[in-house]
Amino acid sequence: GAGPYYWPPREGVDSFRKTVAALKARGVYVQNYINGMCCDVDDPRWSDGDWAETRLNRDGSYVLQTYNPFLHHRSSWMCGKAPVFHGRIAFLSRSLTEAGVNGVYIDQIAHAANTACWSAKHAHPRGGGTHAVDGNHEMMRRIRAENPLTDFSSEEETEAYFDVFDSLIVLYGDFETMGKGVGPEIECPPIFEALYHPAVTMYGSMA
Repeated sequence: GAGPYYWPPREGVDSFRKTVAALKARGVYVQNYINGMCCDVDDPRWSDGDWAETRLNRDGSYVLQTYNPFLHHRSSWMCGKAPVFHGRIAFLSRSLTEAGVNGVYIDQIAHAANTACWSAKHAHPRGGGTHAVDGNHEMMRRIRAENPLTDFSSEEETEAYFDVFDSLIVLYGDFETMGKGVGPEIECPPIFEALYHPAVTMYGSMA
């Protein structure tokens, strides 16, 4: 599923902490993955109340996506103004920090800076605007205050989140190799990454 039901770990908290400690003793930098935007609709812990914080399309339908074709669980994209869901991400970040990890990778947030939500019941204007960035900034400022020694990373580069993430995992730095509308003869120099590297660390590739 897409979370946020990652805690306790599958093999128990004590086993997880011992594994983290063993890895760090060998010089391994331990960064855990959690999804910061999606919630598993088909997990038994999902409740009807969770629908209240799900993003809505313009036609009033929920924004749902199935990532794992084998699990067949749907993921709901949560609104940037989702205090209950954000509280769960904060709980996960605290739990992982207390377990000794060096960093937490909170997926999708930086990738989805401009997500629109058309719910008339949420604390933001319907449609676009800055509510996604504003809400996720509030969440990340809280999480960083609660975990000052933990590194936080997210997906893709965007100036909107330079101040709340230590690093950004960039998948499309080698865009020309993906066949997405450009030929292999076209070079994509990493000018954005080079220019902003002093502000935030960007790394990664489709390899």
